[in-house]
Amino acid sequence: MKPVLTFLILTALAGCADFSVPGIGSTKERIIPVPTKDARILFAAPRFANNPPLRLKFTDVWQREEYALFQGDGAQAEIFYIAATARETSLEYEVGLKPRIKSWNYNSGSKIVWGEESKGFSAFGKVFYLPYLRGPDSCFGFSTEWAVAVDDSELNPTKVVFGYYCEASGTA
Repeated sequence: MKPVLTFLILTALAGCADFSVPGIGSTKERIIPVPTKDARILFAAPRFANNPPLRLKFTDVWQREEYALFQGDGAQAEIFYIAATARETSLEYEVGLKPRIKSWNYNSGSKIVWGEESKGFSAFGKVFYLPYLRGPDSCFGFSTEWAVAVDDSELNPTKVVFGYYCEASGTA
């Protein structure tokens, strides 16, 4: 009977809009604006020069997540950064570029014409990118991970960044 009762209580809590764990606080209270001096996401593009980005972060004992929205002069980019904290050894996710690109509200429900996925190299290592057309917008999605956790038997990363960039240029 105890396992059934426990299951019912957990199910009821999971349905709450603002689920919180005692001693940790609610999720909503921990999503806060990020001052530029504390930002992990820096993205310089001429189209964004006159508009400061919207930056938010969420931190808990397992990870730091940061989101940034850049808009200006007919262009938009959204970028997400995740880093495991000392308590959590590594990050575990396996989501391809297409599903990740389509998961952004900006792209969901839009007719997308995909280009060919490629990879480049940066100071962080491999960066995967996928060009696409979204109506008249020329776009690309990108993803990279780095800082492999040596104490993780699956060698998962401890840091990940992904996002997209679109501009209304009409040219691929």
